[in-house]
Amino acid sequence: MPTTSVVPGSLAAIAGQGSGSIAQTFINCDAIILIDTSGSMETVDSGFATSRYDRACSELAKLQKTLPGKIGVINFSTIAIFCPGGRPELLGAGTNLARALKFVHVADNCGISFIVISDGHPDSEREALDEAKKFKSPISCIHIGTEGGDGSRFLRDLATASGGKFGAHAAAQDLAIGIQRLLTAV
Repeated sequence: MPTTSVVPGSLAAIAGQGSGSIAQTFINCDAIILIDTSGSMETVDSGFATSRYDRACSELAKLQKTLPGKIGVINFSTIAIFCPGGRPELLGAGTNLARALKFVHVADNCGISFIVISDGHPDSEREALDEAKKFKSPISCIHIGTEGGDGSRFLRDLATASGGKFGAHAAAQDLAIGIQRLLTAV
Protein backbone atom coordinates (compact mmCIF):
# COMPACT_ATOMS: atom_id res chain seq x y z
CA MET A 1 0.00 0.00 0.00
CA PRO A 2 1.54 3.35 -1.03
CA THR A 3 2.46 5.72 1.74
CA THR A 4 1.18 9.28 1.61
CA SER A 5 3.02 10.62 4.64
CA VAL A 6 5.49 13.43 4.12
CA VAL A 7 8.69 13.31 6.16
CA PRO A 8 9.83 16.68 7.57
CA GLY A 9 12.80 17.87 5.48
CA SER A 10 11.90 15.67 2.49
CA LEU A 11 11.76 17.17 -0.99
CA ALA A 12 7.94 17.24 -0.88
CA ALA A 13 8.00 18.98 2.51
CA ILE A 14 10.39 21.65 1.25
CA ALA A 15 8.37 22.15 -1.94
CA GLY A 16 5.23 22.43 0.21
CA GLN A 17 6.80 25.35 2.06
CA GLY A 18 6.75 27.36 -1.16
CA SER A 19 10.37 26.66 -2.11
CA GLY A 20 9.38 25.67 -5.64
CA SER A 21 8.20 22.45 -7.21
CA ILE A 22 9.48 19.03 -6.24
CA ALA A 23 11.56 19.06 -9.44
CA GLN A 24 13.12 22.37 -8.42
CA THR A 25 13.93 21.07 -4.95
CA PHE A 26 15.46 17.92 -6.46
CA ILE A 27 17.98 20.08 -8.34
CA ASN A 28 19.39 21.20 -4.97
CA CYS A 29 19.92 17.65 -3.64
CA ASP A 30 23.33 16.71 -2.32
CA ALA A 31 22.60 12.99 -2.34
CA ILE A 32 20.35 10.35 -3.80
CA ILE A 33 19.72 7.52 -1.40
CA LEU A 34 18.64 4.24 -2.95
CA ILE A 35 16.94 2.21 -0.24
CA ASP A 36 16.25 -1.50 -0.61
CA THR A 37 12.58 -2.21 0.09
CA SER A 38 12.57 -5.83 -1.04
CA GLY A 39 11.13 -8.74 0.91
CA SER A 40 14.38 -9.43 2.78
CA MET A 41 14.21 -5.97 4.37
CA GLU A 42 11.15 -7.17 6.31
CA THR A 43 13.53 -9.34 8.37
CA VAL A 44 13.60 -8.64 12.09
CA ASP A 45 17.18 -9.38 13.10
CA SER A 46 17.93 -11.11 16.39
CA GLY A 47 17.91 -8.60 19.24
CA PHE A 48 15.64 -6.07 17.53
CA ALA A 49 11.92 -5.39 17.80
CA THR A 50 11.58 -3.84 14.32
CA SER A 51 12.49 -4.83 10.78
CA ARG A 52 15.50 -3.66 8.80
CA TYR A 53 13.10 -1.58 6.70
CA ASP A 54 11.56 0.16 9.73
CA ARG A 55 14.96 0.88 11.28
CA ALA A 56 16.30 2.26 7.98
CA CYS A 57 13.19 4.46 7.49
CA SER A 58 13.50 5.86 10.99
CA GLU A 59 17.12 6.85 10.42
CA LEU A 60 16.34 8.17 6.94
CA ALA A 61 13.70 10.46 8.47
CA LYS A 62 16.31 11.78 10.96
CA LEU A 63 18.68 12.47 8.10
CA GLN A 64 16.09 14.40 6.08
CA LYS A 65 15.19 16.48 9.13
CA THR A 66 18.89 17.27 9.68
CA LEU A 67 19.53 18.04 5.98
CA PRO A 68 16.22 19.47 4.74
CA GLY A 69 15.81 19.40 0.97
CA LYS A 70 19.21 17.81 0.42
CA ILE A 71 18.25 14.11 0.18
CA GLY A 72 16.45 12.50 -2.74
CA VAL A 73 14.98 9.10 -1.88
CA ILE A 74 14.57 6.22 -4.33
CA ASN A 75 13.19 2.94 -3.11
CA PHE A 76 13.75 -0.23 -5.06
CA SER A 77 12.71 -3.82 -5.23
CA THR A 78 11.86 -5.29 -8.62
CA ILE A 79 11.19 -1.67 -9.69
CA ALA A 80 12.61 1.70 -8.66
CA ILE A 81 10.37 4.53 -7.45
CA PHE A 82 11.14 8.18 -6.65
CA CYS A 83 9.83 9.04 -3.16
CA PRO A 84 9.53 12.83 -2.88
CA GLY A 85 7.68 12.45 0.44
CA GLY A 86 10.79 10.86 1.90
CA ARG A 87 9.34 7.61 3.26
CA PRO A 88 10.00 4.68 0.96
CA GLU A 89 7.25 2.18 0.36
CA LEU A 90 7.93 -1.42 1.39
CA LEU A 91 7.55 -3.14 -1.98
CA GLY A 92 8.56 -6.67 -1.00
CA ALA A 93 9.51 -9.08 -3.80
CA GLY A 94 12.98 -9.16 -5.40
CA THR A 95 16.00 -6.88 -5.30
CA ASN A 96 16.79 -5.50 -8.76
CA LEU A 97 19.62 -3.16 -7.78
CA ALA A 98 20.87 -3.02 -11.37
CA ARG A 99 17.52 -1.56 -12.47
CA ALA A 100 17.62 1.00 -9.64
CA LEU A 101 21.11 2.10 -10.66
CA LYS A 102 19.95 2.48 -14.28
CA PHE A 103 17.02 4.57 -12.97
CA VAL A 104 19.29 7.10 -11.24
CA HIS A 105 22.12 7.05 -13.77
CA VAL A 106 20.70 10.20 -15.41
CA ALA A 107 21.91 12.17 -12.35
CA ASP A 108 25.44 10.75 -12.57
CA ASN A 109 28.31 13.23 -12.77
CA CYS A 110 26.11 16.16 -11.66
CA GLY A 111 27.70 16.71 -8.25
CA ILE A 112 25.23 14.43 -6.46
CA SER A 113 26.39 11.64 -4.14
CA PHE A 114 24.83 8.19 -4.44
CA ILE A 115 24.29 5.98 -1.40
CA VAL A 116 22.77 2.49 -1.42
CA ILE A 117 21.21 1.20 1.81
CA SER A 118 20.59 -2.52 1.62
CA ASP A 119 21.08 -5.90 3.23
CA GLY A 120 23.16 -6.70 0.15
CA HIS A 121 21.28 -9.50 -1.57
CA PRO A 122 20.55 -8.31 -5.14
CA ASP A 123 18.90 -10.50 -7.75
CA SER A 124 22.12 -10.38 -9.80
CA GLU A 125 25.40 -9.29 -8.25
CA ARG A 126 27.08 -9.25 -11.67
CA GLU A 127 24.46 -6.94 -13.25
CA ALA A 128 24.55 -4.56 -10.28
CA LEU A 129 28.37 -4.42 -10.33
CA ASP A 130 28.36 -3.84 -14.10
CA GLU A 131 25.92 -0.92 -13.70
CA ALA A 132 27.96 0.57 -10.84
CA LYS A 133 31.10 0.53 -12.97
CA LYS A 134 29.34 2.77 -15.53
CA PHE A 135 29.02 5.61 -12.99
CA LYS A 136 31.48 8.50 -12.96
CA SER A 137 30.29 9.49 -9.48
CA PRO A 138 31.15 7.13 -6.62
CA ILE A 139 28.43 4.98 -5.12
CA SER A 140 28.77 4.51 -1.37
CA CYS A 141 27.02 1.64 0.37
CA ILE A 142 25.64 1.03 3.83
CA HIS A 143 24.90 -2.52 4.91
CA ILE A 144 21.97 -3.06 7.26
CA GLY A 145 21.35 -6.49 8.70
CA THR A 146 23.45 -9.30 10.09
CA GLU A 147 27.09 -8.26 10.11
CA GLY A 148 29.54 -10.03 7.86
CA GLY A 149 28.51 -12.60 5.31
CA ASP A 150 27.68 -12.30 1.62
CA GLY A 151 25.50 -9.17 1.88
CA SER A 152 28.21 -7.13 3.52
CA ARG A 153 30.85 -8.49 1.11
CA PHE A 154 28.74 -7.62 -1.94
CA LEU A 155 28.09 -4.04 -0.81
CA ARG A 156 31.78 -3.55 -0.06
CA ASP A 157 32.55 -4.82 -3.59
CA LEU A 158 29.95 -2.47 -5.10
CA ALA A 159 31.39 0.54 -3.29
CA THR A 160 34.92 -0.43 -4.33
CA ALA A 161 33.87 -0.95 -7.97
CA SER A 162 32.55 2.62 -8.18
CA GLY A 163 35.11 4.37 -5.98
CA GLY A 164 32.66 4.81 -3.11
CA LYS A 165 32.86 4.22 0.63
CA PHE A 166 31.40 1.35 2.65
CA GLY A 167 29.79 1.34 6.07
CA ALA A 168 28.07 -1.37 8.08
CA HIS A 169 25.20 -0.49 10.39
CA ALA A 170 23.66 -3.76 11.45
CA ALA A 171 21.40 -2.06 13.95
CA ALA A 172 20.74 0.97 11.75
CA GLN A 173 21.39 3.03 14.87
CA ASP A 174 23.07 6.26 13.93
CA LEU A 175 22.59 5.45 10.24
CA ALA A 176 21.92 9.15 9.66
CA ILE A 177 25.31 9.98 11.18
CA GLY A 178 26.97 7.33 9.01
CA ILE A 179 25.39 8.79 5.89
CA GLN A 180 26.47 12.30 6.86
CA ARG A 181 30.03 11.01 7.25
CA LEU A 182 29.85 9.40 3.80
CA LEU A 183 28.60 12.65 2.30
CA THR A 184 31.46 14.66 3.79
CA ALA A 185 34.04 12.03 2.78
CA VAL A 186 33.07 12.09 -0.90
